[in-house]
Amino acid sequence: MKRHSPTAFAILLILTTVMAGCNLIPQQAQLPTPDIEKTVYWMVDDAVAKASTQIMFDVSSRIDALEERQAAIRIDTAEPTVEMEIQPTGAQTPRAITSIPDSIREKDSGVIQETQPACIDELKFIEDISIPDKTEVLAGKPFTKTWKIQNIGSCTWNDRYSIIFAEGDRMSALEQTAFPAEILAKPDDTIEISVYMTAPTEKGSYAGYWLLQSPSGIRFGAGKNRDKPIWVKVEVK
Repeated sequence: MKRHSPTAFAILLILTTVMAGCNLIPQQAQLPTPDIEKTVYWMVDDAVAKASTQIMFDVSSRIDALEERQAAIRIDTAEPTVEMEIQPTGAQTPRAITSIPDSIREKDSGVIQETQPACIDELKFIEDISIPDKTEVLAGKPFTKTWKIQNIGSCTWNDRYSIIFAEGDRMSALEQTAFPAEILAKPDDTIEISVYMTAPTEKGSYAGYWLLQSPSGIRFGAGKNRDKPIWVKVEVK
């Protein structure tokens, strides 16, 4: 019988052991290949669902805001309501009560303003500063008549007011003389106004009567009815 060497026997033993160990290593489990088409479809469907939900939320919010705005417009443009008081038989004719909303009272032109009453012009004679009654003047000679008067009305006098001839002897004076520019007489203020005149050429007693006139052309004077004039009375020599 042919005998094998110890070395060859050892090599054969090692090979046998290695081959047996290879059979004992478990094979790695293979994972299934994902379905790409199904995965893409699921992702698109999920994105569409989320987008649809957001769109519906935005649309719903805008519709709610639009309805609130329309409701506010309907309130602002509401017509005035008219309520009738029902009277018993034989009573007076029913009276209409009109309620006007604030939105109608306030227009583009501004809030409705209440009409303020017009002021009142009235004067009070205080004294003659020059040419008191029955003063003697030379025929044909000029002179200046000055009165001190008080504003007892509610209007303020300025240079748009004037003193105007009413009746009697004008003695060559202007029919109307405007107040000086520096005059600004508030109610209760006292001022002096003057008219330049010329004495008539004939001797005798002369008298001229004067009123004030407002910027609107209304004449006024003193007294209860505000129609009493101030005057100048001279004796021409």
